[in-house]
Amino acid sequence: MDVLSLLTGLRQAALRNPELRRALLATAQSARSLKDFCRIARASGFEFYEMDLLSAGEDLAAVMKRSVNGGGENSPDLPRQEDYYESFLASLEG
Repeated sequence: MDVLSLLTGLRQAALRNPELRRALLATAQSARSLKDFCRIARASGFEFYEMDLLSAGEDLAAVMKRSVNGGGENSPDLPRQEDYYESFLASLEG
């Protein structure tokens, strides 16, 4: 299962379980936020690691960049690269 599908499932679980939601949101205050976030996710049955989360956003940005004018050195900068961790926390806060 890909990281986006796992995050979707984790978000649904967190919205049903206030304790899980609070634990995931609390990782933003941690010195090891991604590590703690992934540890909580794995303990909840969603198997992914820090590099999975980091590379998913970079992979998507690379695909999008390659799709624009061949992705050469002169391809336009994207307005932002997706940070799935930050986006996930934002979706739980709202």
